[in-house]
Amino acid sequence: WLGIISQPHFPDEVKDAVKEEMKAKLHFYGKQPVIHVAAPDLRDLVYHNQPHEVLEALTIAYRNTFAEFLASKTTCLRMLPISSGMFCGEYREQLPEFTAKALKRAFEETVATHPSASRLKACELELCIYKEGELAAYEAAIGEQFS
Repeated sequence: WLGIISQPHFPDEVKDAVKEEMKAKLHFYGKQPVIHVAAPDLRDLVYHNQPHEVLEALTIAYRNTFAEFLASKTTCLRMLPISSGMFCGEYREQLPEFTAKALKRAFEETVATHPSASRLKACELELCIYKEGELAAYEAAIGEQFS
């Protein structure tokens, strides 16, 4: 899709910008915008039994993602839940709730502080859930936060 499978590594600007968890960087591969995000690794001991830390880390990661999205001038943000899959650690069951809460907090913080925030209100957000068994939990959590 992006034509980067043969690339030995990500572009230098991406590597330089995304060296720490929660950082995000927009990069165009031809005409395709991609936001690279260093997802918090929720398996790390700093997050063990620390749900407030998890929510804070996800909020920061989504806020950084929204800021990069606003720089892209695109109208649709399509993304996976940050820290899903192998990075979710002990929070697999809670990740839909954390994701929805973090998205809402990040959205509200971005709208309150970013000069181009009106574009964020008008954008389309597509959250890609690949495991069919997780879809209902994400739909319920998102519905609860954004109803």
